[in-house]
Amino acid sequence: MFLVAFCGNGDFAIAILAWMRGGDRPDPAHFDVDKTSTCAVVIDERGGVWQLSGALSYGCRMRERIFAQGAGHEFAWGALEAGATARQAVLIAAKRSDYAALGVDSVRF
Repeated sequence: MFLVAFCGNGDFAIAILAWMRGGDRPDPAHFDVDKTSTCAVVIDERGGVWQLSGALSYGCRMRERIFAQGAGHEFAWGALEAGATARQAVLIAAKRSDYAALGVDSVRF
């Protein structure tokens, strides 16, 4: 079991999700994505947080106590460091970033 959050090309995200569910590995070249940029953040069954690049390679496991990625992540990270909950941190990021305002969905394992 895993939780994954995507950013960027929606068709690429759907292809990656199909691959993660046992399908064929998508070719990033067919989706015109930047192979060096993060396209997803994955949380594994042990609670490990990983970044997945557009080249479909996992970077280092994030070992920090807190983690924020995407538009407004600087605001969210600061809020988390100051003691905000994840939900509060996203709301703060959405208020302060021009590119982060699609609402908050939260999940508990």
